[in-house]
Amino acid sequence: MKYFKLILLFSLCAFTQIKAQSVLQVLQKSGNPLEGAMVYVKCIEGPCKNRTEILYSDAKGWVNIPSGGTYEATVKKIGFELKKLVLVPGVKQSIVLGETPNDLEEFVITGEYEKTSTQQSLQKVRIIDQKRIQAQGAVNLKDLLANELNVRVSQDNILGAGLSLQGISGQNIKILIDGVPIVGRVNGNIDLSQLNLSNIERVEIIEGPMSVVYGTDALGGVINLISKKQLKTKISGSLQAYTESVGQYNVNTSLGIRKKQHALKMGAGRNFFDGFTSNQYRAQNIAPAITNTAYESYFERKQQWLPKTQYFADLNYTYSFRNGEITYQSSFFDETVSNKGLPTITSYDAYAFDDYYATKRLNNFVFLNLKFKSKANLNLINAYSIFDRKKSLYRKDLVTLNENLIPVEDDQSRIKFSNFNFRGTYSTKQHQRLNYQLGYDVVYEIGTGDRMAGNPAVMDAATFLSMEWKPLARLKIMPAARLAYNSRFNAPLVPSLNIKYDISPIWTLRASYGNGFRAPSLKELNLFFFDFNHSIQGNQNLKAENSHNFNMVLGGRKAFEKHILNFETSLFFNHIYNMISLAIVNPNTTPPLYTYINLETYKTFGINLQGEFKYQSFSVNGGYTYSARYNIMANTHANVEPYAYTPEYRLNVSYLIPKLLAQINIFGKYNGALPGYFVNQNNEVEQSLIAAYSLLDASTTKSFYKNKIAFTAGAKNILNVTNINNAASGGAVHGGGSLMPVSWGRSIFVQMTITL
Repeated sequence: MKYFKLILLFSLCAFTQIKAQSVLQVLQKSGNPLEGAMVYVKCIEGPCKNRTEILYSDAKGWVNIPSGGTYEATVKKIGFELKKLVLVPGVKQSIVLGETPNDLEEFVITGEYEKTSTQQSLQKVRIIDQKRIQAQGAVNLKDLLANELNVRVSQDNILGAGLSLQGISGQNIKILIDGVPIVGRVNGNIDLSQLNLSNIERVEIIEGPMSVVYGTDALGGVINLISKKQLKTKISGSLQAYTESVGQYNVNTSLGIRKKQHALKMGAGRNFFDGFTSNQYRAQNIAPAITNTAYESYFERKQQWLPKTQYFADLNYTYSFRNGEITYQSSFFDETVSNKGLPTITSYDAYAFDDYYATKRLNNFVFLNLKFKSKANLNLINAYSIFDRKKSLYRKDLVTLNENLIPVEDDQSRIKFSNFNFRGTYSTKQHQRLNYQLGYDVVYEIGTGDRMAGNPAVMDAATFLSMEWKPLARLKIMPAARLAYNSRFNAPLVPSLNIKYDISPIWTLRASYGNGFRAPSLKELNLFFFDFNHSIQGNQNLKAENSHNFNMVLGGRKAFEKHILNFETSLFFNHIYNMISLAIVNPNTTPPLYTYINLETYKTFGINLQGEFKYQSFSVNGGYTYSARYNIMANTHANVEPYAYTPEYRLNVSYLIPKLLAQINIFGKYNGALPGYFVNQNNEVEQSLIAAYSLLDASTTKSFYKNKIAFTAGAKNILNVTNINNAASGGAVHGGGSLMPVSWGRSIFVQMTITL
């Protein structure tokens, strides 16, 4: 009887607790339930006083509130207003959230198990959407990234445009198209000016190593270009024309068809640039060669920014079925760059030597996405890519305009890379506390050409595993590891750890550690390149690079009825061992002999501060970065400072004029001076300095006929920056003297897009 009374007492207590539990349903104004709303509860009365917890609404909008007292709830979801209410124990209550048009929810896919909102993603992903691309008048990835904070774009007018991210550049930044790596690096960089944005929906950027997920070449970060897909409409199409006063004329078109489960999208275009020479470059490099003013016009054929013509086409076919879809995607790119030489004029002849650089890219991808009833996903990628670059030297008769190929082996060259990529991931999302992703990644690359020693090949095969553990409602932890086999180097086990903690409905803390690994590329191992201006030799004794990276991001976001505030501060630290760099090994030869070497160590660290304010039709976005790069020569020279510090500022402003439905945009960025050190021809250490410069663009966008016609016009490089001083003259293969090219100067552009 005694035990019966105790059981009855405990049962009554449990029943009382259950009865006293509050239940909240989150609804939209339409009456439909709102899934995934964040509910921050704080106990204000009862035994649980001051207890806090973060909960999320389920598919039917329901949230079970802990028992034990009276709670105050703050309910928030991106795209909807923030509201508060007091929850009465034992009562079912509901709350209706109205939409906030200025707070649209964004989604990311790079580095995630599936399409995930930026609020829920473990990684801090930077998104550049289609509206920004259009407003900026960005033709290619070089134009777009020039305005990004903590990103530095460099320009070589023969090799193309490269970038650095968090002070790390070249081979250590992985660039993807729809998750597939782009092949074909020249001097370690993918030429950003070859990546056209006419078929790109948005760009996602992750700073820091992603070697666990994306393998080698991802020590410094990942940039993923997401292609446009055929919409749900039966027929869609577009025609876009772009012209810029500097002599650029572009046109591209696309056509999309959807019929039941079939979707087809095709596109093609042509970009033409007529070349440009700044007055500063002309005075330094062209004017001294003119011996007779009667022939001065002949010398104008030599240009600083080389003329180029690009052709591109793409095709995307998708078949959708009950559990997923299969997609075939193909793209073709063809570019010719003309480097016209200074003329030689005699009493009997007038001729010049002209270089032509022809690049071809061909990408073929097959994607298979399957979704299971258990909410698990299977994604498979099979890809084949070709990069082909050819240099030809001709003697051109300036009277008859006939061209003759120079039959000298060193004056003609060709290099080709063929890349096979097989990748698959199986991800779960059905568990509330623990999910995982298991994947494999196989890359096989072959290099051929007269500047490659032999026909080298390399294979990298790996498997990787990550787990998303949610021990608390507000805490996510993702440990991950990659186990790889490299046919030339011993690949270590590569681990990483990502943590996300929701401090409150407004503040979120993200922290990550990543270990990186990069095997030397075929070019760094096998290149042999010699002509009158270059002498570069690969190094078979190179060691693989390893790195450690730490990132911490504290972000806050608060939406009001008419305005939104965003703030973010982040810290980063990178430490790379055996970093591969191109260096002079024999300055006494003509030309000097370069080869690839391993540096002992390289470090970068810094702080980023970014903020955004939106009020109805007005928004301002600004940021500041202060970063440090390690001076390699500090290892061997006592008079060299260990770190070089440089600042960056960024300010973007936009305003939508309600009556005209036209938007005015201003894009500004300041790149601080970048100091460094180099060894001169007398083997003496000297300090170099890449001068500071600022870029300022402005544009206005206007849509007509229910957004069927979009018109953008503006000015680029308003401050007219062309070349900046670089004290380390001759320190690079294409250094171009003491002048470093930045832009071709101030220009006006107009872009018009017509969509069906």
